[in-house]
Amino acid sequence: MISLYILLFSFTLVVGCKKSTNSIISADGRAAKQHEQIKNDGRVIDDLARQLMIEYGMVELTPEQVGRAEFPTFNDYESASAFVKKAQLALQQESGGTATTAPGTFSSPAVSKFADPPPPGGCRSPAIYFADLPGSGGFFSTFRMSFNFNGVGITGASVYVTGMPIGWNWNQIGTTFTGSSTSGCVFGTITYGIRTGSLTLGIIQPYHFNFNFNPVGCLLYFRQSSGGC
Repeated sequence: MISLYILLFSFTLVVGCKKSTNSIISADGRAAKQHEQIKNDGRVIDDLARQLMIEYGMVELTPEQVGRAEFPTFNDYESASAFVKKAQLALQQESGGTATTAPGTFSSPAVSKFADPPPPGGCRSPAIYFADLPGSGGFFSTFRMSFNFNGVGITGASVYVTGMPIGWNWNQIGTTFTGSSTSGCVFGTITYGIRTGSLTLGIIQPYHFNFNFNPVGCLLYFRQSSGGC
């Protein structure tokens, strides 16, 4: 009988220790078991990354989402937070203006040849036209649009970054141009992010450009802001 009590007491101690081990909570509120899972997945979330993910809802970016953007690296919360707040403010601001268009040949997003001066009679002939978008300012300032004009309306359009984006990138998703109107919208996402000790974090924000093309004056009117078309 004594041996049976000893066996039961030993079993209780083992179970109690196991439960205690599983319920250990680290300083950041995560269970020790969760930390082990992160290590097993090959991911290590540093304190700065975890704080930004909680504070701003930042997510870990894939290589595809990073693209060719150069994201700055931060080691302290104050500097990283200031950068994120600046990006959020820039995305909240609406901007626009008027851009002069010109026909030309399109070879790649980084190289374009412009016709100078514009042809007599404006830009009413069917062609591919280009326009730099001035006045965007702030965090985003290096956009260019190319669009196909069929003589009546715009049949297709692309907005792309002309330089190396620092801290952000642009991904076009689609347009609303139908070919029967000179007005339409280009929409996509802007991803701005940072690098920490272990992760590349970012916030993916819907973004759009509204356009109205004036073939007579070779002018492109535009407005850009966050959100969809």
